[in-house]
Amino acid sequence: MSKIKSAAILGLGTVGQSMAKELMAHNVEVLVADRNEELISQIAPEVTYAVSADLSDAGAIKELGLKNMDVVIVCMSRNLEASIMCIMGAKEEGVPQIIAKASSSRTVEIFRKIGADKIFQPEVEEGILTARKLLSSNFIDFFDLSENISIVDMLPKEDWIGKSMRQLDLRKKHGINVIAVISHDLVDYLADPDSPIPADCHLLVTVNNKNLNQLI
Repeated sequence: MSKIKSAAILGLGTVGQSMAKELMAHNVEVLVADRNEELISQIAPEVTYAVSADLSDAGAIKELGLKNMDVVIVCMSRNLEASIMCIMGAKEEGVPQIIAKASSSRTVEIFRKIGADKIFQPEVEEGILTARKLLSSNFIDFFDLSENISIVDMLPKEDWIGKSMRQLDLRKKHGINVIAVISHDLVDYLADPDSPIPADCHLLVTVNNKNLNQLI
């Protein structure tokens, strides 16, 4: 999908507000909507458009002009009726990408059936990330690329230090691809496979989630 130019955030909880501000920081035009007028007033100076609206009302949703958006993000996991109405409304308007926040596996299934293209559960994802970091003291950061593939920013395992990537053969033996070596704030995307891995670096690797245990 090409770079998005416009996005609608429906629901202004903590997640909705942070997403709106982050998208604005990357020059995306952002429309936010929520029934809480105080929240709308607070965020209005920081976004392109801010609208107070009852997001459980089909007419109010239609008036938002979602058909002009590249993506609609529904962030009201605690209001199932409003979330369903917004997803269906965005689908009817032909929005290319609809993303929804869910609070349970049951709502994930509901949102998928009515047309959400991507569904996220921040609390679940944060819990999994925290657990993974606890399991490995080597992990610095962790990003999901898809349901199966992740990027891990990590310190080299003790038995990797001093050996070259060719010697370790991480891709063949463990299904791990090193995409960059970061040392002293310098990022080397074309690291010499025959150079020994230093102790004072960290590695950016892609890994199939089924092979994560290889990094712990």
